[in-house]
Amino acid sequence: PLGASLHAVLLVADARPRRWSADDLETFDDVAALAAAELATCEALTDAVDLLEGLDVVAWQADARLERFSYVSPHAEALLGFARDAWSHEGFWRARLHPDDRADAIAVVDALAEGDAAHDLTYRLVAADGRTVWVAHTAHAMPRPEGGGFAARRGLWRDVTAHRDALEAAVQARREAEQASRVKTHFL
Repeated sequence: PLGASLHAVLLVADARPRRWSADDLETFDDVAALAAAELATCEALTDAVDLLEGLDVVAWQADARLERFSYVSPHAEALLGFARDAWSHEGFWRARLHPDDRADAIAVVDALAEGDAAHDLTYRLVAADGRTVWVAHTAHAMPRPEGGGFAARRGLWRDVTAHRDALEAAVQARREAEQASRVKTHFL
C-alpha cells in the first residue's frame, strides 16, 4: 500500500560482538535500497492493475489467433456474463462470435496472426444470456522475446452496443421519414 514503510532485521548468529565495516554498512544500504525499489515497483504495478481493471473496457491477452486467452479483465464477466476462466478454453472467443460476424472477424484475425499490424474491428459477441453485444476491438501484436514472429496479441474491447443501437434507430427513423414523405408527395 502507498505510504508503507520498509522494515528489516538483520540477524547474525554469532554471540561475539562485531564491528561492522564501511563495506558491510554500504552493502546493507544497497540491500535496503533494492528492497525499497522492489516495494515501489510492486506498488506501481498494483496501481496499474487497479487502473486497468477499473476501466469500463475488457483488457485481454491471447495467442496470436485468439484461440486461447491467457488474461481477460474483470469487466468481461459484467459485459458477457461468462466467468473469466472460461476464456482460457480453446476456441471460446470464436464460439462467442455472432454467427453473422464470425467468418469476417476470424478471417481478419487469422490474416493478421503472423503480422505485427495493430488492428481495429467492430463485431458482435453473444452473451451468456443470449444478448447481442457489439464490441469495438483494438489489438496489437506482441513479438516473441527471442524473435521470429509473434507470441501473443493484447487488446481492448469496448461495449459499443448503445452507440450501434442509436445509429440503427436513426437509420430506421430516416427510412420512415422518407417513406412518409413519399406517401405525402404521392397524395398531393
